[in-house]
Amino acid sequence: MPRIAIVLPLLVFITLYVVLLARGARRPDEDDAWRHALVQACVVWGALLALISEALSLFGALTPSGVGACWGVALLLGFVFAWRDASFPRAITWLRGRSWRLQPVEAATMVGLACIVLLLAAVAWMSPPNTTDSHLYHMTRVVHWAQNRSLAHYPTTYEHQLWFPTWAETASLTFRLLWGSDQPAGLVQWFSMVASLVVVSGIARLLGARRRGQLLAAAFAASVPMGILQATSTQNDYVLAFWFVCLAYLVLLAWRRPLRRVETACVGLAWGLGLLTKGTFYVSSVPLLAWHLRTSWKRGGFPGLVRQAAWLGVLVAALNLGFWLRNWLTYGGPLGPGELLQGHTNLLSVAAWPFSWVAHLLSHFATPSEPVNGWLAQGFQRLVSATGASFPDFHLIWSWNHEDLAGSPLHLLAFGLAVLAYARRGFSQRSPIVAGYLWTGLVSFSLTAVLVAWNPYVVRLHLPFLIAAAPFVGWSAERALRGRTLALAGLGLLVLSLPWVLLNQTRPVVGLRPRTAIVSVFRADQVDVLFANRLPLRDDFIAATGAIRETGCRDVGLRIDSHDLEYPIWWLLSAPQSGIRIEHLDPYPHLVRYVDPTFRPCAILCTTCGGRTRLHGLNLVAGYGDLTVFAGEGFTTEE
Repeated sequence: MPRIAIVLPLLVFITLYVVLLARGARRPDEDDAWRHALVQACVVWGALLALISEALSLFGALTPSGVGACWGVALLLGFVFAWRDASFPRAITWLRGRSWRLQPVEAATMVGLACIVLLLAAVAWMSPPNTTDSHLYHMTRVVHWAQNRSLAHYPTTYEHQLWFPTWAETASLTFRLLWGSDQPAGLVQWFSMVASLVVVSGIARLLGARRRGQLLAAAFAASVPMGILQATSTQNDYVLAFWFVCLAYLVLLAWRRPLRRVETACVGLAWGLGLLTKGTFYVSSVPLLAWHLRTSWKRGGFPGLVRQAAWLGVLVAALNLGFWLRNWLTYGGPLGPGELLQGHTNLLSVAAWPFSWVAHLLSHFATPSEPVNGWLAQGFQRLVSATGASFPDFHLIWSWNHEDLAGSPLHLLAFGLAVLAYARRGFSQRSPIVAGYLWTGLVSFSLTAVLVAWNPYVVRLHLPFLIAAAPFVGWSAERALRGRTLALAGLGLLVLSLPWVLLNQTRPVVGLRPRTAIVSVFRADQVDVLFANRLPLRDDFIAATGAIRETGCRDVGLRIDSHDLEYPIWWLLSAPQSGIRIEHLDPYPHLVRYVDPTFRPCAILCTTCGGRTRLHGLNLVAGYGDLTVFAGEGFTTEE
């Protein structure tokens, strides 16, 4: 499959967007059709990607040719429909009829936004996946799927690869198959950021904000530190944030007017895509869903509520059924193993819930001073103890430019000021849609804070709420600030965001040690970028995989622990595109049924075999730190 095939999914998206924009252009009351069409096109495209991946997986056809053929057919059908419906000329005519004139400060804000997102795109393209979670499961599951030509479960020692939701990784898989390597993988989160900026400006408009308030909302979202750092990674928090704001947009639109059929379908698809991206969406989406169902009940009574709930359920099931079924067959439940799920949920007493909420917020306020962090943590624990409640060990970690730990204290404070301003002025204005949006967001955050177990990394889980807070901040600021001050505020946010844009700890534009782990990604060796989070492991991994390459072996077995990095082994061996097959030899007992009995490796890489000279009938050929390599003929399954 030639690399140019990677444009097929992109062309399908453009065609969807043009068709939906042309349809919106026909309605005289649809003066924001360009953003409205974007939300619908993204949701429909995301659902199409999920369904194509699941369908091909059923037949073991998740290959470059299979994926390319499906997207090619989708493009052909979409183009024929657009041609017969005259969508392209209608969309162009509508766009030409809009007024796009901006004041100088507004234009400067738009230029600033464009510069940031384009620079981040270059970083995402130049950086191999280097997040620890990506090495453990995000990208590891992608290469396993590519090798197996299926999303089916497989033997592994890190089960998160199997039972965690899959959409973000299937998107990475699609582009990986069509391109031939993982280079486009970071663009999934990057596109989620770019599209989120458009959607939050659209939500601000639905709340009643004018153009400068909408621009401020986009600038607020674009400057969230965690968002900037994750926009170039292969994690899934920004993807989740995008589905969250898409669902919020559609729920607000439903409150404003009755939804059309495609829009109603998009509500269910957006909800289903969020659930298929990250498990926390099961909690955070409940308030939005409740608001939407309340709107359906007010318009159509109980029958309307039942119809809407049934329709949403069908669409969610259509997108998630394959994922749920695989988990059910392996673990006996749709969401995975119960004991592991408990480790990600909060089992605290009701009395401790307020402290969990405070702990989630305090996680954003770590300081460079360890004594100050200790004082804050001790004060929190004393407060918990004074009430007789119990809470896990609370502590703060300062890592301002790392995508797992970067807090957003300034944005939280700005949101707090916006809430205070609304409390003083908003209640008197009686804006039900603004009140509903604010309370829904607060309840959504609160549910996540009390039901998701706290740890120092929970700041990642707050990204959807920070992005969703942007429209409210833009709306509130427009009423508190006037004229050029409002526009300058948005530009100021973009200027303040530059340290995170330029000094990402593991993917920096400007290398500035010790604030960054490596030199600039535009100058660093790709292997250095790959191991930016674990630089001490770099040489051992290079040497061990080099020893495997020297054997000429094409079937490689793994015996590694659950906390050992797996993806760098695939990356350094250029697997599976190089023809090298990699399989786990010692998975958990309940995964043994997925082991291929015909697999006979001629090399084994082991991280738990120190001191051994033979393994599965193969001789020790090299050892580098915790990594040992065994190679030869005569593999035996008995050990």
